[in-house]
Amino acid sequence: LASDQRLVMTAIDAIWSVVASCEANVARLVEREGVATMLHRLETAPFAIRAHLLSCLADLLARKISEVARRRVVMTLAVRNLRSLDDVRSLVELFERAR
Repeated sequence: LASDQRLVMTAIDAIWSVVASCEANVARLVEREGVATMLHRLETAPFAIRAHLLSCLADLLARKISEVARRRVVMTLAVRNLRSLDDVRSLVELFERAR
């Protein structure tokens, strides 16, 4: 991976490690459009980053976040990624299984 891609992967790891482990941090990430920003990156990201982002987002959805926050994430997915409906379906399936 190029150095800029490694930096993005490290940022995703930081979000995954620090934010995903705390319900309050996940809620703040959703409220402050952090998830929307991550989803926006899916549109142009190379495969490795896309896969890592999707894994992180699936884990965020599986966490104990409020139903309102969860719906907001799923709706953001649907709106932001109409070009990648398979990704949306996969995340929604993971979300449903986690419930």
